[in-house]
Amino acid sequence: MAGLLWLQRGPLPFEAEAYRFLVKENISGAVFVFKKRGRADEIISLGKQTDGIGSIISNTRFPLASLSKVITSAAIRELIGSGALDVDEKLIRVLPDLPYGDTRYAEVTVRNLLQHTAGFSADAVQDPMFDAQGRVMGCDAAIVHTVSQKLRYAPGENIQYSNTGYCLLGRILEKVEGRTYEAAVNRLIMQPRKISSLTLGPKGADEERHWAENYLPDSWRSLEAAGGWFGDAPTVASLYQEDAQKLMFKNMMPKAPFKDYYYGLGWRVWPRAQKNFLTHFGVLPGVFSFVIAFPDGSLGVGLFNGRPERAEDAAQFLASIFAKKLDQNLFFEKP
Repeated sequence: MAGLLWLQRGPLPFEAEAYRFLVKENISGAVFVFKKRGRADEIISLGKQTDGIGSIISNTRFPLASLSKVITSAAIRELIGSGALDVDEKLIRVLPDLPYGDTRYAEVTVRNLLQHTAGFSADAVQDPMFDAQGRVMGCDAAIVHTVSQKLRYAPGENIQYSNTGYCLLGRILEKVEGRTYEAAVNRLIMQPRKISSLTLGPKGADEERHWAENYLPDSWRSLEAAGGWFGDAPTVASLYQEDAQKLMFKNMMPKAPFKDYYYGLGWRVWPRAQKNFLTHFGVLPGVFSFVIAFPDGSLGVGLFNGRPERAEDAAQFLASIFAKKLDQNLFFEKP
């Protein structure tokens, strides 16, 4: 993936930059949240719902897509912090009954799954979470398909982004907690913070109908630990700001070689000038989500009811305008 590039030519005000992005990408609406220490949170809502009925407002709920992985990793790290799970616990010790197709699965750890270094083979045709027509197969199918294959790399040797790895983390949560994935996350993350607005899949008949153009409710929920959560931008921003600060000063670096970034314990980490800048984005049909966290505690979130043509380029652009908005002096140069 290309590195992030901060654009330096004369910037428009953030709202104008954001609106131009929506028009360019043919996205009907979005909510942006800015959190900066010493300032009140700023929320910008732009555009209309996907069906053109009603304006986007601050508490509009969106699918989080792969930003769900941050929630999953936060729950796993709660188990690690409590001593219920070790970050270097072997996958097959927790989940011994899967149809493993390679003896090297005996070396895959929770840390490998968090850091996308388990050694899974990248499917050149499609992600096993989806079929050839783009329909959701879900975590159950993705796990069986993936672990029955040979590993492409030795565990810890290479970074390969994987939805299946986070599906497996969801199953680990279920096994350790003795409850469903959603119930485990609610107990570990949502209930202690009195969060009720983040749910696995759409909430209520109106929301189910609204997002059924993309997937039916059960399909959204079957994305589970890798991409199934729904929520509003202000709640996401508060939860992720807390999570980012817990990780910002920890050593999350994998042993696998990397050039510009690596995946830490749930976030994409950009080490620059002895500081870690954390990002993540998610993309699904009709959905895009983005978060960036800075070392000083500042954070920006954007949730969109449309999908840009090139997700990585969109993340580059959003990173640039968030950085300007938050007065950060950081440059991610292209290789």
